[in-house]
Amino acid sequence: MLTNLVCIIAVIPTVFENIYMIIIGKFFFGLSAGGLIVSSSIYLNETVPAEHSSAFGFTTNFGVITGIMTCLLMGIGLPDPETDVQAAKDDTNWIIITLTPAIISFCGLLNWIFVFKLECVKACLSAEQGSALFDEGKTHVNKIYPSVDRDQIFQELLDAHLEGNKD
Repeated sequence: MLTNLVCIIAVIPTVFENIYMIIIGKFFFGLSAGGLIVSSSIYLNETVPAEHSSAFGFTTNFGVITGIMTCLLMGIGLPDPETDVQAAKDDTNWIIITLTPAIISFCGLLNWIFVFKLECVKACLSAEQGSALFDEGKTHVNKIYPSVDRDQIFQELLDAHLEGNKD
């Protein structure tokens, strides 16, 4: 959620025709994009069952490539400065292209706030047994694993978590 918020804020200075504002905005946008890529990979690793990780592992890179392709395709609509210099100077469609990542990040932020409200299983397993967060982990297991042995699967995850986090 933080990386989405930083992205939204970082894109704003890039719409002003000032080289220093653009550089500052692009720097912080790059930081937020990098953070988003890393956190997305971690989130997938913590929420997708191991037996399905190969099917979902490509999604982070696919999202990055799709975003780059979208930005490049949006540039097709801009006037060519070599053929029509005045049209290139007068055109303001670049502002829409520049703000597109902020719009996408805003939609992502809304999804995190209203749709994907559950914590990752790892955080739930780290909570005190009997707490609301710990019980939320059981809700996760019920959603992720369709088998009838959900209690056994949850106990195996808890045992593996406790074993992996021994001091």
